[in-house]
Amino acid sequence: MGEKATSKSTTARGNSASAVTDNVVTLSGRCSLIKALELLAPDFTSMEAAARIERAIHEDDRFPLYCNGKTVKANIRAIAKVVPEPKEDGSWTADIVSTGSGLGWARGAYNWELEVDAVLALKPQPDTRAESAQATAMSAMQMAEAAAAGAASAQAEAEKARSEMEQARAERQTAAERMERAEARLEAAEARVEAMKALPIKVQLPGKVKVQLVEKSAPRRAKGQAPSQLTEDQIQALMGDVSELSDTEKKLRRYAVIKYGDRWRDVFPANAMKAAEHDPLYEKEVGVARWTISTWRRALDRKE
Repeated sequence: MGEKATSKSTTARGNSASAVTDNVVTLSGRCSLIKALELLAPDFTSMEAAARIERAIHEDDRFPLYCNGKTVKANIRAIAKVVPEPKEDGSWTADIVSTGSGLGWARGAYNWELEVDAVLALKPQPDTRAESAQATAMSAMQMAEAAAAGAASAQAEAEKARSEMEQARAERQTAAERMERAEARLEAAEARVEAMKALPIKVQLPGKVKVQLVEKSAPRRAKGQAPSQLTEDQIQALMGDVSELSDTEKKLRRYAVIKYGDRWRDVFPANAMKAAEHDPLYEKEVGVARWTISTWRRALDRKE
């Protein structure tokens, strides 16, 4: 075991600054059994502290035990038992006795020391689970806030895109309405031009001579008069190249060819469109649907 202590203030060999008393922590970081109980006293009773120290001596290689300044070997640690005893004044003392099969050693025969840091490590460690849970909750909250901010940003982008789309729709509707009005004005202008061609033109010359010129209008078919009888080959020849026309435009051109014959190119689209109203021939060749002036222009090969 080592040399017997002559008194409890005996200095450990080879460690001149490590004097141990019942209540003093040595400068080397070691302490007596009594001081070890005091260090654990705020959290454990003396009996509980002694039990914890004994279990650490038996099971923890990082919990060294010193006897008279020397490290105690494992076989001795295994039979060491910490025995706390109360004094008459209410304080406690402690010693280590042997639980082995031999005679062991006498009580108080040796100075027993422990590492202060190892003793303090036996104290209950602060529970960091609550802090960890709080940190996790804070992280989750921050992630939720970031997700909410991202969602709000996406919602704002969606609202902006929706507003731009509605504006584009309104502009397209306005443009369509302007086009319809322009087509109506063009149709009216073409009708006026057609009507003016049939009016007599009077010219007042200087002097005594007055000249009146009257444009001879094309002979009109009497109301109810049947269209000219054209063969299918003649109709196809008069229709010309219709490869770039839609089915509706082809029907409109065929109708114009049958109705106006070889004069179909001279007919204004607006006039042909008006003449088609309630016309049995139109309903036979085209159908009951009415088409816009732009469709009539393409059918009658009017680019402007």
